[in-house]
Amino acid sequence: MKIKAISLTNGWGATWATWIAEGRKTLETRTWATRYRGPLLICASKRPRGPHAGCALCVVDLVNCRPMQPNHENGSDEWEAMCPWEPGRVAWVLANRRPLPCPIPVKGSLGVFTADLPDEVARQIGLLPANPDLADLDRALAGDEAAMRRVLNSAPSATSAPSAVTPPGGEA
Repeated sequence: MKIKAISLTNGWGATWATWIAEGRKTLETRTWATRYRGPLLICASKRPRGPHAGCALCVVDLVNCRPMQPNHENGSDEWEAMCPWEPGRVAWVLANRRPLPCPIPVKGSLGVFTADLPDEVARQIGLLPANPDLADLDRALAGDEAAMRRVLNSAPSATSAPSAVTPPGGEA
């Protein structure tokens, strides 16, 4: 399935992406906001090299973008983002963390980009329905032409007549 994604670089001896996947980091900070809200694939960038470099680690829901608040106490934006406050920083509020069953290689990009998440993984973490037929329907509704063909080919033909049912012991 196609999903919005973002790559995070290494920092403070580990990757920000790993800390999000572990649930230790619940705010991501940027110098810019996005209007996008919804599922977001969290990826560790390839450079600098670090744990799981070039791989997707989890999916979160991006629920808000707001100015980062200066505060140094436990539970503050600095605490949740695991980085110091700087003027002009934007806090991306992350919720509903769903770790992937294993790191998945992803070709990253700058900014928010579109990545491919295998359908089976998306089903395992609840992004797609467990029933593959419903998943195909969801993809078809999202404009996936191959999924639309599969849905249409699996539907009963409009020209096929219903089969005659013979009542028990008698004629139709």
